[in-house]
Amino acid sequence: MAAPSERRREMAKKVSRRQSSLASMSTTRLLSANQNDFKQSCTHGAFHKNFAGYMTIQTGFFGTWKTCFFTLQGIELSVADHEGMAASRSDTIAFVAASRGKPTFLEFHMKSKKVWKTRCISPDVANAWFSAVEDCMARLSYGVDRYLKSCAKRQTPTILSAWLSQLDSKGKVIGRYFYVLRHLTFSMAPNIDIVPEVYDVVTGVSAAVHDGAMEVRFETQPPMVLRFDAIELLRVWHMVVRTCMNEPSRAAFA
Repeated sequence: MAAPSERRREMAKKVSRRQSSLASMSTTRLLSANQNDFKQSCTHGAFHKNFAGYMTIQTGFFGTWKTCFFTLQGIELSVADHEGMAASRSDTIAFVAASRGKPTFLEFHMKSKKVWKTRCISPDVANAWFSAVEDCMARLSYGVDRYLKSCAKRQTPTILSAWLSQLDSKGKVIGRYFYVLRHLTFSMAPNIDIVPEVYDVVTGVSAAVHDGAMEVRFETQPPMVLRFDAIELLRVWHMVVRTCMNEPSRAAFA
């Protein structure tokens, strides 16, 4: 028969698990009005955190409201007419602010000095977007050099994830998908909350003829040209891929 102290520890674990489960249920219920309004990547341990979902944004000379698909990669915010379609514009967030007296409204102040005014389906979704930006802002001091050193020291997988636009030979966007690089294993998914499927193993990358894009070469699949929403994201991917190729010992951590 278990000692009283052991029974108390086991009971504490059960309560903790139950509380964790209830918190998860509460979050799911909180955002159940439309599961497409805010999603966080199911890929953990990547250098950039990724979020996506729908918000209504004020556009045009008359400030017409239009529902669009947003992606947040680090502090890079992009907007497209719908998921899977090319991003129509991207910018780097300087800070995000909530509109006073309007709990569903957000203002994204960009480093370009522009302000994106958006409206969410509920205050809870607005708070989720606000918290995501604040979280990414807090990680700005954690650069890619530090990330690579941490992965090597702790022997953890080197992971990148991003929304990238696949281009054809003429530079036209074929589609925009969520890609994950785990060491040199390349995977892709139609959205960030779906487990990516393995595509192939990367054997090399090089600059593409199209601005903001790179060509990725694989073991068995034909090369792929991918365009990034921001030059900084492109730089990070080049750096990490070449580091993994030059340090094959990292494959053991994946």
